[in-house]
Amino acid sequence: SGLLKKEESEYLVQLLEAFVNLTFSDLGIETLVGRNAIEQFCLILEQKHYQVTLEERFQKIAKLSLRVLGNMSINHEGKQECIDVRVIARSYRYLEQSRERSYDDALNVSLILMSISIHLEGKTQIIDEVDENGNPLILQAIVKRLQTQQYPNIRKNLKVCLCNVAELPRGFQDITRQLVEKIEILDEV
Repeated sequence: SGLLKKEESEYLVQLLEAFVNLTFSDLGIETLVGRNAIEQFCLILEQKHYQVTLEERFQKIAKLSLRVLGNMSINHEGKQECIDVRVIARSYRYLEQSRERSYDDALNVSLILMSISIHLEGKTQIIDEVDENGNPLILQAIVKRLQTQQYPNIRKNLKVCLCNVAELPRGFQDITRQLVEKIEILDEV
């Protein structure tokens, strides 16, 4: 049974690698838009069952799923579908640093955030994702990630995202609140 799980997860990895390659072009992305693909990639990321069943292979599967979502978010139609299925709220946790999260996870999420935050609804989704106390969860995750000087590509994408979100008055206000005591980050942005 354990061998079967390994074979099944390897098959899924191979399929996801094919989707990554397919989504490097607009033509490949457009074949997937409107066919529930983005929703399915999000479901893979959200399923705790997969994390338990697939164990260490899940990290590779999550990385590839995030990469496909990042690729799709660059395309205009893909970006709109990412907004429609709330990819930002469903994936931002992979930005957080932890043993379970890789550099590639954070880089792919930073690409998703940067790409989708260009759109008005994307900006709104970023500032509307709050906890029970009204704290902007995604903005907090972005700022926390920016507090380290490591990984310039992630930092660049996240700074662009913050600039995009700051175009909204409420976005500017929420970002300023998050950075009021982190002047060095505010200066960078």
